[in-house]
Amino acid sequence: FTSTRERNNPILRMARLFECIRSPRFIVLAIFGYAFFILYKGQLRSYNLESLLNGQCTKDCDKNSLLIDFIRDVMVKPSGMEPVLENPEGAKTKGQTGQVDAILKHFNNKKNGFFIEAGAWDGEHLSNTIFLETQLEWSGLLVEPNRGAYDLLVAKKRNAYSISSCLATKGYAEKVNFDTADVFGGIDDVNDPAADDIKEERSLYAGSFLRKDIVREMVTVQCFPLYSILMALGNPRVDFFSLDIEGSELKVLRTIPFDKVDIEIFLIETNKVNVTEMTDFMAGVGYEVTAMPPFDHMFVKK
Repeated sequence: FTSTRERNNPILRMARLFECIRSPRFIVLAIFGYAFFILYKGQLRSYNLESLLNGQCTKDCDKNSLLIDFIRDVMVKPSGMEPVLENPEGAKTKGQTGQVDAILKHFNNKKNGFFIEAGAWDGEHLSNTIFLETQLEWSGLLVEPNRGAYDLLVAKKRNAYSISSCLATKGYAEKVNFDTADVFGGIDDVNDPAADDIKEERSLYAGSFLRKDIVREMVTVQCFPLYSILMALGNPRVDFFSLDIEGSELKVLRTIPFDKVDIEIFLIETNKVNVTEMTDFMAGVGYEVTAMPPFDHMFVKK
């Protein structure tokens, strides 16, 4: 404790400070503090960009600022113009099997909404968002891991953000093997008991591939958590999320921190997932389900 005299005398206060610094207790605390700082700094260094992308950071990594900045840098930004389409009149159609009609009805033909389309393919054929963009002035995000299809998408100059990646199925960024089997392509999960059957099924569709000029091969693809991608965009409200990623849909849904995002409607291809399990999960996070035959279900936020 300091006396009143010491408190009023800066020279005496300085002398007391030097006396404390020389004390064994202070030296021990300083050493421990410095050691902790070095260890903490080393831990931060271990989560460099390479380790983040390769899946070495597995806990609370989806909001890492280094990862989010990287995603923001690799995204292609909206063109700010009308898209350059192979069939401009086709943009007036409403996606696959009338699915977009249900979205339009829900939003009463709302303008200037925001969408996400995961499994965006070439940005035109089978698109569930091209009508919203060209006819109702929506924007959003297009996600496509097949690099050949993605290059075609970028060339069309969609007025939406786009990124060539898959959506992470484990809540953190990682690199995976990806089978580029046209619109049937997907993550090759060797731990999936049905992996061989899935590959064989994709091969059966080879005759109906839309782009036979895009070679089917097994490639390494970067996956990002959906939450990280949303953070890179400023975490916007998402009116409509079209999720068609050939069997990985439920795994991706489980990675989403629903208390931190605002997504009103999901339209999900469900012919390769356990529908009961997905419906139960989505009900648990606050969504009501409507079947959309033949292959999809719509989930609307309560």
